[in-house]
Amino acid sequence: MLDIPSKPGAYALELSIHQKHSIQVGKLGKFDFEPGEYIYLGSACGPGGLQARLRHHLQDRNVKHPYWQIDYLKPLAEMRGVYLLERVEGYRPSTSIECLWSQTLSGLPECSIPVKGFGASDCHSGCSAHLISFTRPVNYRPTPLNTPLLQEILARSSGVPRERLLYRRCLP
Repeated sequence: MLDIPSKPGAYALELSIHQKHSIQVGKLGKFDFEPGEYIYLGSACGPGGLQARLRHHLQDRNVKHPYWQIDYLKPLAEMRGVYLLERVEGYRPSTSIECLWSQTLSGLPECSIPVKGFGASDCHSGCSAHLISFTRPVNYRPTPLNTPLLQEILARSSGVPRERLLYRRCLP
């Protein structure tokens, strides 16, 4: 397990899907997921904070009883990395961090919403979804997404210094 704090915060999972899949996502419906790169945005404010939530997402690929909508997608996707932001003392944005990230990413020309409402069933900020796909090939490395660029976008959109945003690579 990665060294992840047990404090509340927000996270972004970097996923890669290698072939087309058609899956049932709980009560949301049946959807096609095209090959490509995805970012799933979430928050962890309950017991165990980021550590407990990310342990679930990173270790439990095949969940017997899916609870979150991302649980349906995890068995089909390669987990490439995780970005996390601990709750910053004294920083209380009017919109949750995961929503700021979602709204920023979905507004970029190379991004789109693959499934309306995915991951945003409890969102009160008007997000179309908390799962973002990259519609144009991303030709930069070291990961499927340009880590420094995405890190900068996530830091700027949340209004916190870039050094507060941690990135952990999931795979060697």
